Amino acid sequence: MLKRTSFILISIFLTFVTLSFYGFLKEEVILFFCLIFSIIFVYIGHKNALLLSGTLLFSTVLLNILIGASGLGNKIYYRPHEILMIRDYDTGLGRYISNSYLKINVPHGDLKTIDKKGNFEAEPRVEEFKTDSAGFRNESSYNSEKYLIVGDSFIQGVGNTQEDILTYQLKQKYNINTYNLSFPMDIPGYARYIKYFKKIHGNNFRVFLFVFEGNDFPDETVAKKEEDTIKSKIIINLKELVRYVRNYFTRLNLYRYSYSLFTVIFAANDTSEPVIIENIHDHKIGFLKVYADVTRRKNYNPNQDIKEALNSVRDSLEIIYFVPDKYRVYHEIDKEKKEPLPNAQWDYLNGVCRKLNIKCINLTEDLIKESKRLLREENKFTWWKDDTHWNKYGIAVGARAVAEAIRQKEEIANKFSSASK
Repeated sequence: MLKRTSFILISIFLTFVTLSFYGFLKEEVILFFCLIFSIIFVYIGHKNALLLSGTLLFSTVLLNILIGASGLGNKIYYRPHEILMIRDYDTGLGRYISNSYLKINVPHGDLKTIDKKGNFEAEPRVEEFKTDSAGFRNESSYNSEKYLIVGDSFIQGVGNTQEDILTYQLKQKYNINTYNLSFPMDIPGYARYIKYFKKIHGNNFRVFLFVFEGNDFPDETVAKKEEDTIKSKIIINLKELVRYVRNYFTRLNLYRYSYSLFTVIFAANDTSEPVIIENIHDHKIGFLKVYADVTRRKNYNPNQDIKEALNSVRDSLEIIYFVPDKYRVYHEIDKEKKEPLPNAQWDYLNGVCRKLNIKCINLTEDLIKESKRLLREENKFTWWKDDTHWNKYGIAVGARAVAEAIRQKEEIANKFSSASK
């Protein structure tokens, strides 16, 4: 009896390990399949259970090796962001593989991945991507820089080569050393990054936080209240155990390949039209429809997560910058033919900042002004034509804003210092 039970338990464990290789399976799905296989193992007997689970694991390991040897593990990716991104279980945060360097030809932006048939201009580019010892996109590890730059993919620099990202421009153009603590998350996620950083490095820094209109202001959600029962606690703990174990699989070829392949297939089956195409200055430009819909909101009333998150780190925040969506910026280029857009996201953020006494700056007008100038004088754009992210010209607007804020702060500090002598 003890031998049979042990064989069944080993078989369940081997099945669990096998399923953990497949990145597209959610934690609850893995638990469900483990339960189903448990029933099957009891039915077929302990010897057959061990044989079946061992065969499945062996086949999966072999498949992982074949994907790595064939190069498929990297061919599915078109940019460094997907190749290097991992999840750090210890912090619960995403980051990149530490001390990495990639230089690859990126054939197009993310909109071409979302809508391969979209008739808008693709912009091939070469992207150089470096990470530091902590897994963030910096030339070198944190060295007591006074200022952190925090935000999502816009500030990390997705779609742009290393010398064009915001922290690099601040160093090269303004001789300002900053540290890039950015990774695609949301506002509560940025707060977690900042608090995590404070635990390691103390409080001797100030944060310039950039929030993006497109995805940092999710639709209103009602938090589901978990029933405080023994059953719910068991389920929560089991899912947490799965997440912990799977953290060790996230770098494996099969995990990453299966996750990306599933995402591509899911996107291909989407029959909607996810990208809006507009002719601007004789260029066919793509805009993500989901983000464009966000700019059209007439009001924004989220749950308290955003306000609570900002409040939890407000003592570290120097300035919050609002980055508008690409659609909002270029909507203004031909605004005489269009209805003016509301400002629901900015109005909400500005209201929260006033209540929390945090300085908040809207970059919309600066980006519109620079976008008009570039089109008129150089026939260039501040966003990639085939991407949701800004390019080096748009990033330069953000860098200039940060540099000006630091200059003003230092001028005030110098005047105060001189007056006190």
